[in-house]
Amino acid sequence: QRTGQRRTVHAVEHRQRTGGAAALKAVAGGTVVQAQRDQWKGLQIWDVTIANGTECEVKVNGYTGKAITIIVGG
Repeated sequence: QRTGQRRTVHAVEHRQRTGGAAALKAVAGGTVVQAQRDQWKGLQIWDVTIANGTECEVKVNGYTGKAITIIVGG
């Protein structure tokens, strides 16, 4: 079971990095301040906060990795 738990943690970390990478691409770079899994309008998303001179909040579809919405100054 420990191996299964490690695989699960690794998979979550990978998806989190992927969500962060998609968010960074959507706002042309910066630093990921926070990334957390959430639900938004019935979708599983990554809610990513990025600092790039101003703070941006990017919602990334948890399944497709596509940016759904970008809020500047969020």
